[in-house]
Amino acid sequence: MKKPVIVVRANENLDKKVINQMISQGFAPGFKASLERVNREINFIVITNTDNDRAVLGRITRAVEHKSTKRTEQNLNGRIDIYFTDIYELDPQQLYENVEFNNSNPVRYINKYW
Repeated sequence: MKKPVIVVRANENLDKKVINQMISQGFAPGFKASLERVNREINFIVITNTDNDRAVLGRITRAVEHKSTKRTEQNLNGRIDIYFTDIYELDPQQLYENVEFNNSNPVRYINKYW
C-alpha cells in the first residue's frame, strides 16, 4: 500500500547532529511544504541527511507555520515546523528503492514500512 510522506533533508554538512537534535526535540523546523496538506493528508515524515547515509521515519502529530526566526531568515513563505513521534531508523538504501519521487515536491509516496 502506497502512503504519502513528507521527506525533508537535514543539512548535516553544517552540523553532524542535526537529525539527533530534531529527534530529541520532536520536530523538524522550517521546511518548505503545504501546511494544509501536511495536516490534512500526510501522517509520516522521513528525515534524511545530505550524505544519504541516514534516514528516520516518524509519525506526524501536527504541523504549524514556522515563526521562530521570521526577522532573520529570508524566503519564509510556506515554511512549516513538523512535529512527530514514534521514530524508526530506516536503511537509506532500502528507503530509496521504495520511494516514488516527483520532482522537487517534498511529498513522496512509499509502499514499504506499513
